[in-house]
Amino acid sequence: MYSSIDRDRRVKRDSASVPIVPTPTQKPQTSDLLTFAKEATAALHKLAQDLAGQAGIKGYCSSLASELWAVEERLSQLEDIVEADINRICRLLYYLEQLSSPISTPCHRPKVTIKTFQRRLYPNLHALTSHRNHQTYEYIKVLATSKIDRAKKRRSEILKYLNAYAPSEPVQRGPDLRTLATATERAISADDYLLYLNSLYSTLGAYCFRREVEDGCRVNTILRLKNWKRETGIEESVYFDLLFLGHPHHNESSDENCEWHEACICVALSSRRRLVGWEGMPELQQLQPLPSQKSPGDTAKLVPKRNFCSWVRDMHREQCRAVYVASNGQLTHRETELVSNEFLLKFASISLATLLDKGFLANSQQKALLSYLLVKAAWELYYSDWMTKEWSKHSIHFMFQTDGSFPSHAAQEAQPCAIYVSEPFIEAEFESSPSTEPERSGVPTGSHLYPKILALGIMLLEIELGEHLVDKNGRDAESIKNGKHMAASRILFEEEWKNNKRGGFKCIREIIETCILPDKAKLGTDPDNLRNVLYREIVWPCRKLFSAAWDEDPDTFKIRLELPESVKSKSRRNQTTPNSSASPVQNSADDQGQCDLTVQTSRSVSPA
Repeated sequence: MYSSIDRDRRVKRDSASVPIVPTPTQKPQTSDLLTFAKEATAALHKLAQDLAGQAGIKGYCSSLASELWAVEERLSQLEDIVEADINRICRLLYYLEQLSSPISTPCHRPKVTIKTFQRRLYPNLHALTSHRNHQTYEYIKVLATSKIDRAKKRRSEILKYLNAYAPSEPVQRGPDLRTLATATERAISADDYLLYLNSLYSTLGAYCFRREVEDGCRVNTILRLKNWKRETGIEESVYFDLLFLGHPHHNESSDENCEWHEACICVALSSRRRLVGWEGMPELQQLQPLPSQKSPGDTAKLVPKRNFCSWVRDMHREQCRAVYVASNGQLTHRETELVSNEFLLKFASISLATLLDKGFLANSQQKALLSYLLVKAAWELYYSDWMTKEWSKHSIHFMFQTDGSFPSHAAQEAQPCAIYVSEPFIEAEFESSPSTEPERSGVPTGSHLYPKILALGIMLLEIELGEHLVDKNGRDAESIKNGKHMAASRILFEEEWKNNKRGGFKCIREIIETCILPDKAKLGTDPDNLRNVLYREIVWPCRKLFSAAWDEDPDTFKIRLELPESVKSKSRRNQTTPNSSASPVQNSADDQGQCDLTVQTSRSVSPA
């Protein structure tokens, strides 16, 4: 048996010869502190983003979301922490705890070391990150709107600390444009619909706008920008989905509700071509119209041009979806189908301008997907008459859609108020003469060499910002000639944009700058090659970005966005004259209320 003295001597000797190894609990505690800080920051960032779309608190919550994103980026760069980081992170958690607590609850900073850290020391953050029922969302709303001195002081202190914690140098999010544009994977083989679209436009123009009619008869039309289907056989055809808005005649009540008529139009032409000519590939060849031959619709009923508005109204009353054939400037009614279960045809469409005005686009995934779909559509329609006028946020529309059920006509009002961000429509403009295509001639109009590219860039910028562009005095920039270009350029030179305080994707920011400034090194000065450049420098990188960020195909991915019921209104007859610039299908609902927005995707996805 050893005596107690012998044991003490042996322990001292052994401890002197064996190096001291940190206990197994030290590493997990360090790791948990960092993990907890990351989880809390991410959760609060998401709440701030959601609240940034609400009237009255948009300014504060936008700034809060921006600062939290910058802190989140700084924390993501830390794989582990050293002693110097511990105090900073504990102080950060103290301010985040204040943000997630009621104003009436005083917050005391706990004395925390790496050995004493426990999540329960920050009870509100612990509840938030544990996904327990917690009122942080409401606490932030109250903090943002409260006028008491304690709330004002807390708001100021939180933003000041978060700004000091975030890195001062610009933070770049995602790969840059050059990386995506020069990726080894090239554009997938696809079809170019340009001549089909021109044929469709010229045919519809003869039906949907007739000057010789007493009231300048106009049938409002929107073209679905997705699901164009190609069919090959004896003759090659492309099917386009459209919606026509029926209206009562002058001898009927103008208060009668107007309703949409679903239609599918088949346009047939000869050969095919690839969508873009990459280096080493043959140049694009012009499509030629089919020679005169009998089409599938020749034995069907010819649609009269003069009474097309009556035809549209009658077809809708039959609750059917018509399939037409466009040939030689004529529409032929080929067959009739049941209406789809996709759209609520009783209600007016809602424009992108309204979504921006109400702050409904507050999610990076929504913005990235919509940006891709619009740049792709602009490329597809670039030299077509569908872009007779430059696009704007007033040109893009969304239809209210069903929840997947097949509601009866009477039951449509009970459907949830929701749209799909992934289903944009373009409003057709038939009143102007076909485009003179100033981009082709290289002659600048206004303040930009390529006005259509500028218009696209401005629309992308407004989507990225989630709001309308205003001049330096806060007035609507649209009311001034070249005002939107000046307002957009001013934003691109501000420090907030350069330092990416809003947390946008680097690729999309570069695309916006390329369109607005413009970058002649990328766009070039050859108008005839501009469409190829558009695909290579803008469309393809945008597609790659979404695929890389969310591992999804942006052409098939769906995002459902639920909106306040107050924005849903019945379609009414357009009372504007043919020369009016008012949008005939814009939702004119005066929605004063704001409510929480619910975003649903085809599966659970977290924005990058």
